[in-house]
Amino acid sequence: MATQNADVRIAFTFSWMIENCGMLLTPKGFESPVFKIDSLENTQWNLAIMDLNEDTFLYFIRRENDTGPDKIEIFFELQFLSTVRSNLSKVHYRKSFAKRDILKFKASMDIFSSKSAQYLENDTLTLRCRIWKLETEALQRNLCFARTRLGLERKTIFWKIEEFSTLPIRQDVMYRIESNVEGVPPLLLALYIAKTKELETVWIKILENNEKKFLRVNCEFSVLDVGGKKHFTRKFTHLSTAYDRYMPFFRLEELNDHRTILLPNDALTVRGEFEIGSGTIWNKIEHYVQSPSTEIELDSEI
Repeated sequence: MATQNADVRIAFTFSWMIENCGMLLTPKGFESPVFKIDSLENTQWNLAIMDLNEDTFLYFIRRENDTGPDKIEIFFELQFLSTVRSNLSKVHYRKSFAKRDILKFKASMDIFSSKSAQYLENDTLTLRCRIWKLETEALQRNLCFARTRLGLERKTIFWKIEEFSTLPIRQDVMYRIESNVEGVPPLLLALYIAKTKELETVWIKILENNEKKFLRVNCEFSVLDVGGKKHFTRKFTHLSTAYDRYMPFFRLEELNDHRTILLPNDALTVRGEFEIGSGTIWNKIEHYVQSPSTEIELDSEI
């Protein structure tokens, strides 16, 4: 039940900082560390974020399977902090949570746009959660700070395919992009020519990653001429290595019209630019802060 007013006292504030979050490019979404609130009957909680589609993402609060009561009624506030004072990203809610209960909220992807840069200082997004228990004595104000670091790499490649004019139909030319992050699998690419009726088209595919950890990718491909100028530029976003992804690049007849500058010595040069998201690589509570017992108004700032 959403509400704006309640007889509440401060109990707990959880501040979650997410680094490398200038864009929401994660394979499966991501979660905060679990935090325990002793003053709320030893209940445990966490937050999470995941994209829903190109325009919307979800963020939610979840109660863990803790040792507290079967149900507990709380009032909570979730807010994405910005460098300007604003209540546009704030939600208030009153709810009785059973163990493993989840409550989800929708938000616009605009928060990651250049127009909303106030939410992404140094590419870091901060989600604050404040939780109160209803009808209780004034509680000690507890603060908890947590940090999640997302794996996000930017790569540029120059892919030279020699003897391009002799490349058989449907034969893959492979390219492997290694990660600089420990434990992150490589990104595997293949270029090939497909023929349908009389039309021959060059395609690029991102190969399925058979490892447990898959990737999320934004990419741009271009053919470079002898002067380094881009041609046939194609952009693709939010691709996953959970399965093979096929991307049409250009028609072969377009290349043949400019063979002198685009295919010198029968060599095709493809420039690829990538943003590669690999999910959470660091996720820890940094510290707790306890202060003397005090009351706080709902809309005041901590």
